[in-house]
Amino acid sequence: MGKQKVLNNREYNILSYLKKFPNTYLTSQQLANALHLSDKTIRKYLKSLTRVLAEEGAVIEATPGYGYQFRIDDEKLFYQFWKMASQQQAFPRDVVQVEEARDRQFFILHRFFFDQWRPHIRDIEDELYLSITSVKNVLNECRELLKPYQLTIDYGADHYLYIKGDELDQRHFMMDYFFTPKYGNALNPYIDPSFLPEGVSFESLTIVVLDECREAQLLVSDFVIQNLVLHLALTIKRIQLGYPLLSPTNIKKEDAKLERTVAEAILKRIQKMMAITFPEEEVQYVAIHLSGKSHPRLNQKNADGQKYKSLVDLLEEMSAASEQAFEVDPILVEGLLTHLETLKVRLSNDIQLDNPLIGEITQEHGQVLEECRHYLSSLKELRGQNVTDDEWGYMALHILAARERYKARRKIRVLVVCATGYGSAQMLKSRLENSLGQSILIVDVMSYYQLNAEQLGHIDLLISAIDLSHIWLPVPYVFVNVFLSDKDIRNIQEKIKEIRPNLEKGEDKSKLNLPREENKGQAEEIFQQHFDPSRFLIIEANREKESLLDDLIKTLNKSPMEDFVGKMKDQLKLRESMGGVVFGEEVAVPHPTTALTEEAQVAVAILKHPIVWNDQHKGVRMVFLISPSSYSNPHLIQVSQAIGQWTNDKALRQALMKEPCFKRFKALMVESLQRVL
Repeated sequence: MGKQKVLNNREYNILSYLKKFPNTYLTSQQLANALHLSDKTIRKYLKSLTRVLAEEGAVIEATPGYGYQFRIDDEKLFYQFWKMASQQQAFPRDVVQVEEARDRQFFILHRFFFDQWRPHIRDIEDELYLSITSVKNVLNECRELLKPYQLTIDYGADHYLYIKGDELDQRHFMMDYFFTPKYGNALNPYIDPSFLPEGVSFESLTIVVLDECREAQLLVSDFVIQNLVLHLALTIKRIQLGYPLLSPTNIKKEDAKLERTVAEAILKRIQKMMAITFPEEEVQYVAIHLSGKSHPRLNQKNADGQKYKSLVDLLEEMSAASEQAFEVDPILVEGLLTHLETLKVRLSNDIQLDNPLIGEITQEHGQVLEECRHYLSSLKELRGQNVTDDEWGYMALHILAARERYKARRKIRVLVVCATGYGSAQMLKSRLENSLGQSILIVDVMSYYQLNAEQLGHIDLLISAIDLSHIWLPVPYVFVNVFLSDKDIRNIQEKIKEIRPNLEKGEDKSKLNLPREENKGQAEEIFQQHFDPSRFLIIEANREKESLLDDLIKTLNKSPMEDFVGKMKDQLKLRESMGGVVFGEEVAVPHPTTALTEEAQVAVAILKHPIVWNDQHKGVRMVFLISPSSYSNPHLIQVSQAIGQWTNDKALRQALMKEPCFKRFKALMVESLQRVL
């Protein structure tokens, strides 16, 4: 394969949309409506994409009367191409990508903020092959984007261009423009591997923030945690590039002492972890994230009586007048009181909290948003204040959650997982209860980082707004959008149909269905893709956990990275710090938080003598080390569900222990896969 073709913004967006509907016919008009382009433009770029994909492991088939169908023929080749294309979109370097006006804006702003660019206007003319008039027009468009952040593109004394404005405002713009979906350039899934130092991940930064906030009993929302982690990553990158960090102008050091203490603890841990030195001003930046967006948990007893009564009265009035009533329950009142307290802090410090869901809230629940604004704006704390739509959107989420709780009836035991478990998780929970209220009982709502074996042992189904296909789960799992589309509901209903027979018969969850003979061929193929005799160990002697993991990791088909064993062990420790990986008493399923191998693989160890995994689990006799692919994992969910049977079924484990060999393991695991297919 020669030099990879660079996709422009429109080609990338079209392919991204097609990827969501593989092996499905879509007309050019459907694509045009979805992407807000003309039919002619769509057909133009489909032709160019068809030529590109022919060399990248995928095809776009055009069938008269049906439309266009996207299909992947070579998963490894295509996902290598897609990973590179995603990184190029996030970090544009090639003028070929800069075809559209929006692309030119992104290209120029990216150069200013990430490359310490100080060009002369003629430099831009030469680099983008534009006339001086066109360059000035693009710069003016960029200035319009910067204007709401009190930033501009100005001329220095040397007549070279630069970004003029406060450091805090620059970071705010970078967060919004480069790191959130607000402008359609979300970098999160496509972060360049070199963005953070080797061995450091966004997950590890998130854990540091979560740990320190929890230790200080500082409650923060999921979006705040994500934004703070991105802020820290951004700071690290800017320090590496040599950018000077200016002191913020509106933070009083005597304010928010708890938040400053937490900020200092977070930065101290990251400095030690990464061997990097933050400037003294960084404590203030982190503190302002925390002080404006966090507050100790409130309840009716410690909330101010008048505030509580005023809010309840308005909510009851709003519920009575609304087309869809909701119960003014303690969860709703507490959630809104907490939000109002933190909103007060933000308003007094002129801090704006962006709401990544505001577009969907406005489109899907505009009436609730307006009702929320109409009734709650009369609260004493909000009178005469300039409350943004983003803030009203957060309050509307509380109302929507209360409305869904009011309608709920539940049965099947479900655990709901979201980014970090707060606002968006409550919204998803309520949508689930409303749409599937006669079928499900939501046992709990939590973050991915709180997930552990104990909680998974008491549920029938896990529903997550985060893709968990890269980790092992012992229970059925469905990946959904936080706003729960019709397709998501159908997928959940199908999964419930699979679960319900055992529940209706009163059978134990661990009792297995008979393997389906018609699935044997597919089950054997999936087994061959993930398991191998070279990765099947029978351990006769007494062993320690660490040395056993070393041996299992060494059996994996390694990636070209240096110190693969060390990096994998670090990832396994990071995953285990988020929650246990031992299920039942005898089975451990370690796995990394980030994929490190090109192929999905499972290494297995059968132990004649149990090993001590940790203080709580001292009798582990079977270990499944799962290493997901960094490209694609189409069958890892089925493999995980099959392994889940081994954690629940003692007879299955005993059958292998009586005849511990790869041939017997294959026969039993293929049967497990037949049951879940």
